[in-house]
Amino acid sequence: MSVQAVLRTQQQLMTCAAAKPWPAQLQKSSHTLAATRSRQASLRPPSCTATAEAQPSSMYDRPQLYDDAFSYRDFTAEAKFLLGAYQQHAADAGKLNTVLELGCGPANHAVQLAKRKAKVWALDANEAMLAYARDKAAAAGVEVTAMHGDMSDFEVQGMSGSFDMVVCLLGTLSHMLDNKQAAACFKRVAQHLRPGGLFVLELAHPGDLFDGSLLLQDTGAEMWEVDKPGRKMMVVWGTDVDQFDPESQVLERTVSIHTMKDGNMDECLLEEVVAYRQFTMQEIDLLATLTGMEVVGVYGDLDLNVSLNHEDAFRLVMCLRKL
Repeated sequence: MSVQAVLRTQQQLMTCAAAKPWPAQLQKSSHTLAATRSRQASLRPPSCTATAEAQPSSMYDRPQLYDDAFSYRDFTAEAKFLLGAYQQHAADAGKLNTVLELGCGPANHAVQLAKRKAKVWALDANEAMLAYARDKAAAAGVEVTAMHGDMSDFEVQGMSGSFDMVVCLLGTLSHMLDNKQAAACFKRVAQHLRPGGLFVLELAHPGDLFDGSLLLQDTGAEMWEVDKPGRKMMVVWGTDVDQFDPESQVLERTVSIHTMKDGNMDECLLEEVVAYRQFTMQEIDLLATLTGMEVVGVYGDLDLNVSLNHEDAFRLVMCLRKL
């Protein structure tokens, strides 16, 4: 039997099996958000029109829209996880004093950690995001040092070998599309961590790469509803025509955001294709080893009680300690 036939049979079995619901935490939020998510084997939302084209073409250039799209995340609980992971896995862990967030976007994690009296730096390559992050920190009454920079080539003046923790969340490392970029990022992280300091990564769950679905163009499309004051939106993360390259492990992910009217997707606010590198645990382990770090913790969510094989696991969260 050919590889494609085996994968097709596996896919048929998976389709027949009862669909596993998204983890309960995605149905909960301390925000005013009401969000739901579900996997879609085949999803083609209405095409975007000139309405969306009049706006910046990337969600990264529209920080408020980006922030709304991911507002289902419980950033308070996730900050608590980061503090707990630091206490559990860092060497000589006392109070968490210094943190660097890579690819910070709206800097929600940075703001939450600053509220807990950590001194926080937030790095991003997008100036619009950084301006939004500064405003968000100011509105929260905390200080976050927002810096423009590339994750693969950054330097925080005066902080070499000093950070207690570096974090890279929401799959942001996946923007490092090749091994050279990823290795350079890890090298910079190791240079900035203190001995015993912690690097926390959040990526796609390994099952997304190894269950064979990407090769069959069942790219695990996701959709979730966002209910904000005065506007209800649907975020569509992927379609059944997205392309995955098994050699580079890069997935071309189609992302669109639509307003909702009478329970249906209406106006398209944004549509773009974003390239994401799919990483494996062993690749992360190797990158850590080559840059003087070691894997000390693996989780299936930003939750110390959710292992990678837990029934609620849907992400890969790795804690790496600098030797």
